[in-house]
Amino acid sequence: MCPATFCPNCYHPDPGEFCPRCGQEQKDQRTTLRALFTEFIDEQFGVNRRLPRTLHRLLLHPGSLTNEYFDGRIRQYIPPLRLYLLTSLVFFALFLISQSSPATFYREAETAREQIAEDQAHRARAPEQRGAFVGIRIPVENSDNWVRDAEVNLIYPPLTRAAQRNLERLSVLGQEEATRRIMHTALAQMPKVFFVLLPIYAFLLYLFFHRQRKYYVEHFVFALHLHSFAFLALLPAPLLDLPVLPAAAAQAGDIISGPLALLVFAYVLIALKRVYRQGWIVTSIKYVVLWVLYMAVFTAGVIVAAVLALATV
Repeated sequence: MCPATFCPNCYHPDPGEFCPRCGQEQKDQRTTLRALFTEFIDEQFGVNRRLPRTLHRLLLHPGSLTNEYFDGRIRQYIPPLRLYLLTSLVFFALFLISQSSPATFYREAETAREQIAEDQAHRARAPEQRGAFVGIRIPVENSDNWVRDAEVNLIYPPLTRAAQRNLERLSVLGQEEATRRIMHTALAQMPKVFFVLLPIYAFLLYLFFHRQRKYYVEHFVFALHLHSFAFLALLPAPLLDLPVLPAAAAQAGDIISGPLALLVFAYVLIALKRVYRQGWIVTSIKYVVLWVLYMAVFTAGVIVAAVLALATV
C-alpha cells in the first residue's frame, strides 16, 4: 500500500506513520476481526505493550510501580485507575461466578447454619432480650424458614420496611433459594464497597504520612496499586472455586487462601517502606494501625452491603 499523501482525518499533508496534527495512525482500515479485537484490548488496557511491564513491577517489586509514577515514568505503564478497574473486574467476575456455584453455596450455607445454631443456643441459655435491636434477629426456636421468621431493624424505617417486604416475598421461594439470592445480591455490592474504600484509605495514608509532602492524589495512586495487587494475589482462590472445576480444586483454593492473605499483608508492609522511606519500626507501627482502621471501615462497608442487599434484593 502506498503511503498516504494526506491524513484522512484532518487532511494534513504527508502525515507519515502518525499525523503530526491530530495524531491518527496512518494504516489500512481494512482489517481482520482478530486484529480489530486485539486493537480494542490494547487500546483499553495496553495488553500488548504495557501490561507485562506493569505486572512485573506490580507483582515482583512492592511499591516500585508507585515510585515510577512519582518519578514521572508514566507512559510505559497502565494508568493506575485503569489497572484497578481491570484487576477488580476480573476478580469480582470470577468471585461472583464461583460463589454462585451450588457447591460453594451449600458450603457457605452450612457454615451460616452452624453460626445461627450456635447463636440460637447461646440465646436459649440466657434470658432472651426482646428489647430494641439493630440488624436481623433469627428466632431462638427452630424454624424451617428463617427468611420468613426473621425480625429486621435497619434503623431507617423505609429501609426496614423495604427489607421486610423483600424477605416476605422471598420466603415463598424456600429458605435455600431465598438465602442464595440474598447472598448473591450482597456479593454484587462488594465492588461498590471497595470503590468507596479507596479514597478513605488514601486519606488515611495522607494523615499517617503527611510529612512526606505528597499530594492526596499521590496517596490515592498508591492505594490503587495496593488494591490492584491484592486482587491479583487473591485471584487463585475464586479461580480454583469455579463450578467447572472438581471439588479438589475448591479445597485447594481454601488451603491457599490463608497464605495468599499473608502474602498481601507482607507486600503492603514492604510497599509502605519503599514508597514512604521511613524506618522499619515506624512503618510497622503505622502499618498495624492502618490495618485496624481499614478493617473497621471495611466491616462497616460489608454491613452496608448486606443492608442494601436486604433492601434491594
